[in-house]
Amino acid sequence: MDLIIRKNKRQVVQSRFVQQHFLDNLRHEVVLVKFISGESITGVLLGFDSYCLLIETEKGQILVYKHSIQSLSGLKNEQR
Repeated sequence: MDLIIRKNKRQVVQSRFVQQHFLDNLRHEVVLVKFISGESITGVLLGFDSYCLLIETEKGQILVYKHSIQSLSGLKNEQR
């Protein structure tokens, strides 16, 4: 027997709004991305969609899938 957890439409819209607002505030800022694997990267958040983030690092642009992220934080005091 599979367990299916359903969210009502309002909860889904509200959770998307929180993520959208958070990422909009970090756009063009330096961010620290920690992955589930334990690795991390630092770079400028260039853009995002429902599934991934585009980050500019010292080595070039990296497309990061959201399902691999453990945490994401802004580093406002860091130099670009």
